[in-house]
Amino acid sequence: SAEHDTALSPADQIDRIAAGKLQAFEGTINLKDGVYLDDVYAQNKSVAEHTAADYHGRFLIELVQNANDVHERGQHDGQIEVLLVRDEGDFGTLYVGNFGKPFTYDNVVALTRIGMSTKPPGESIGNKGLGFRSISHVCDAPEVYSQAPNVSSATEFEGYCFTFARSEDLSGRIEHPAVLKFAMADLPMFFLPIALAAQPAIIADYAVRGFSSVIRLPLRDSDSLQTALVEVAALDDDSAPLLLFLDRLEKLHARVCNKAGET
Repeated sequence: SAEHDTALSPADQIDRIAAGKLQAFEGTINLKDGVYLDDVYAQNKSVAEHTAADYHGRFLIELVQNANDVHERGQHDGQIEVLLVRDEGDFGTLYVGNFGKPFTYDNVVALTRIGMSTKPPGESIGNKGLGFRSISHVCDAPEVYSQAPNVSSATEFEGYCFTFARSEDLSGRIEHPAVLKFAMADLPMFFLPIALAAQPAIIADYAVRGFSSVIRLPLRDSDSLQTALVEVAALDDDSAPLLLFLDRLEKLHARVCNKAGET
């Protein structure tokens, strides 16, 4: 992982993490012959994709469980908000916000390693795993917005705000054709972080309301929207009261609306 330089801005730290990860990936390739010295990334991509299938139908409860876990142990005043905006983007957008601990540098690095992890479902992936593997069923480019520590009144998120490179993002970051070819084919999901400069109005509103972190998921297709609708509804299922299991929470608010705010 990249050396942590606290003098750098969160965005610059994310850029440095990404540069180090690309350098490590390039080191697995014989640039002269354009062949792998070690195809460890391709192997892990395959394992991660198979493991992700085990989360089918429960990606949202994974996110909510992880959001519960970042609230203070022994406290019971945590809050999570789940919002599905049906008509934002091509197929809807899902937001999961919490008031727990903001992202740290180590949390960012841990997320970028998820594709290289073979931990089975049910095991926490680091302190801030967020069930990110499960997200791959419904979203290609999750976005994370997190507040800087000790910010009391903010108009936007000032901490680690990032998404992950997709295949089309790689050509602007990788010059060598052999490295680019292998990267587009074999890099694991959620491998390369990209700092986010702009924040949508709805994200800024979360910051104003004092949220610590928000995950934004632009949904992939109509099937993903249907999956999200079912899983949001399941959070309100009285036959399985989630707050009994989410022991650090006082409030879990889940709703579906359109951009006009109508439910």
